[in-house]
Amino acid sequence: MPKLNLLYVCLLAIQFAGLPLATAELGKDSQEALEKTQTLLRDPTQRNAAINQNQDARSNDAELQKLMGGKGADGVYDLSADIFAKIVNESNGDVVVMQQKIEQVQKNPEAFLKSLTPEQQARIKSMANQSGDKRGPSNKP
Repeated sequence: MPKLNLLYVCLLAIQFAGLPLATAELGKDSQEALEKTQTLLRDPTQRNAAINQNQDARSNDAELQKLMGGKGADGVYDLSADIFAKIVNESNGDVVVMQQKIEQVQKNPEAFLKSLTPEQQARIKSMANQSGDKRGPSNKP
């Protein structure tokens, strides 16, 4: 089975954990939902409980564990939490816009990668190297 591009793995993690945020602006409730989602992604106990309740999440996590060789998955989930916050904030919490952004990333990961901070880009490159995914973060799977 070909290895997944690490950016796609981050998106898979985001999709499994995303709480619906259907407000026009990122108000107090949406901000709290975002924080809960980020905590879910970053806290292994909460994350594993959520993963175990959803077949798609179990499949995504299994693929991530396989890709990372059992090491570094926490770092991918942490980065996913940061990327999720970027998507939520750029869409003002509008779930339709968020889904459109995720679809755009899937179609053109290179453009999205360039929109990330240099630190986030470096983290993706480092994780891709750690995973053995030698295609680099800008190549589609």
